[in-house]
Amino acid sequence: MSDVGGVGGVGGVGGSGGSGGSGGSGGSGGGQGGGAMTFRKVSLPHPSKLAGTHLFDIAAASDAAWASAYTSDYTTHDNGPMVLWEKGPGGAFVLATIPSTTIAYFPDLCAVSAEEAHVLVVDGPDQVARLFARKPGQTPVFEEQPAPEAPAGRQFNVMRLACFPGGNLWAHGAMQNGDDVYDQVYALFHRPSAGAAWQVVPLPADLPPRFWSTGASLALLREDGSGYVGFSTGQEAMIYARSVDGSWTKVHTVGGEATQLMHASGDPDGRAVAVAQPTGKEGLVLMLEGATWSTKAVPEASELRTTARAPGGGLFIGGVRYLESGDMIAGAEAILLDGALQRVPVSIRGRIHAMAFTSSGGYMGVDFTDEAEDTGLYAVTFATP
Repeated sequence: MSDVGGVGGVGGVGGSGGSGGSGGSGGSGGGQGGGAMTFRKVSLPHPSKLAGTHLFDIAAASDAAWASAYTSDYTTHDNGPMVLWEKGPGGAFVLATIPSTTIAYFPDLCAVSAEEAHVLVVDGPDQVARLFARKPGQTPVFEEQPAPEAPAGRQFNVMRLACFPGGNLWAHGAMQNGDDVYDQVYALFHRPSAGAAWQVVPLPADLPPRFWSTGASLALLREDGSGYVGFSTGQEAMIYARSVDGSWTKVHTVGGEATQLMHASGDPDGRAVAVAQPTGKEGLVLMLEGATWSTKAVPEASELRTTARAPGGGLFIGGVRYLESGDMIAGAEAILLDGALQRVPVSIRGRIHAMAFTSSGGYMGVDFTDEAEDTGLYAVTFATP
């Protein structure tokens, strides 16, 4: 299966062998409200010495946090089972118990509270969607629940989750025709509550056909299903506003061949940011102010991959600047921007590809680096101004 749209991660998870602890400092930079941000490498218990572990996503709610990863065989590089960690009561991350997986891709996380978290993963040779939900209690145990089902002849390519209390979930992404990643359709599903069935959500009637992309790749929704959904066609990207009654209105278009919408965070009623990745060598930020979207280029960023909302409401954007030598990538420098698109200093080598903030700080995932010690999970702390 191809890593369409670049939403997968590469690089091993830092730390192994123990449940918790910390590695070296990753430096510090400016934070929200003028306070400093510090970055501390977090050690993660490794489930197997026979497979590389690749951090994919991070979710947080209140003071709880989770991190997901997929594994790959050291020899064949084939994908293997997924891994899930939860921050335990003592502050260290521990392995969560999850149903067994075989060939896992894109284990996407979302959480609304310390005891209500979900992970949606594409698994197996037939690339089916599987949904795991956290069981109540102190022990991090996830159980399987019904997941969206692809129509006959289709299989899931990449799927993401948006979640609200009570098991109100939205799954969005793309489905492909068998192994043909160039024959794809958009995917958008809704589950109103934990006990309800998944429903296929009707798409905008004027949505153009898609070629090669991440499909319905962005969701910035309210609990009633209104808000914004972004669609990547492979040739341009569009944001549609969705009303409570299910009607759609196109509100913003980003041109450019193979532009992919990647991630969004913020308030659909106020201020939000999203990131897009064109074919060129700069990242794009889509900014929502009120009900108006605009696009801004960030030339110093080779890629922008993720967004997050901090405890005080501040917005952050993560990505990478590749250091090139001729036609080769010689290194990678982490890029962190605040909501005003000002650079936050981060002395970490690699690509920030996942972020989430708790009530007291947050976590950041770094991959794609030739310096293995910089790859992995970082705790982010906001110092008092």
